[in-house]
Amino acid sequence: MIKNKKLLIISLICFIGINTSYFWESYAGALLLPLTLACFITLVIAFLLLLRQIYMVVRERFADKSRLYTTIAITVLLALIVIEPFGIIDFEKLEGKSIFSAGYKGVASCSSALKLTADHKYFVRGVCFGVEHLSGTYTVANDTIRFKSPASGRSNSYYEFGVIKMLSNPPGSHIIGELRLYRSVKDSMPLPMGVTLNELTK
Repeated sequence: MIKNKKLLIISLICFIGINTSYFWESYAGALLLPLTLACFITLVIAFLLLLRQIYMVVRERFADKSRLYTTIAITVLLALIVIEPFGIIDFEKLEGKSIFSAGYKGVASCSSALKLTADHKYFVRGVCFGVEHLSGTYTVANDTIRFKSPASGRSNSYYEFGVIKMLSNPPGSHIIGELRLYRSVKDSMPLPMGVTLNELTK
């Protein structure tokens, strides 16, 4: 029974960790990959142990109510993880409706995505040997987006402003323009992002 309760605790920890990763994954840095691998291995072991517990419940003809209820709880938790491996709640949708979005893909599968909402908030998600989140407020003047210092996230991912250049005849792909991000007015090597949505003027 003690092993069964330990399995329940492990399953609960994995479930909570996965469903709250939106808040802590940016702080994990380079540890995110080994943590993800460790969680995967733990879940595989948990599934194998769950099969044993189900066998015990059936063999006992459901007589041990404590084992039965614990096994049901573990089954529900692990099933939810399989059905929703990125979490039950999509926290990115809670950020608000996107009116502008742009993205960048670099070497080694590194990428960055920018999202602007109608209430003048921006959200940046960068993935490169870890995950980084950045958020704050912005203002728009003509073709320039100015980002205020981030309210949350790491400042080394912060760009002071961006300049939008829409394509007059966009290709068949989903790219409709380009956003060049500058760390300062002295920045001579801006980060180019492909614009996929622009409703800033609506």
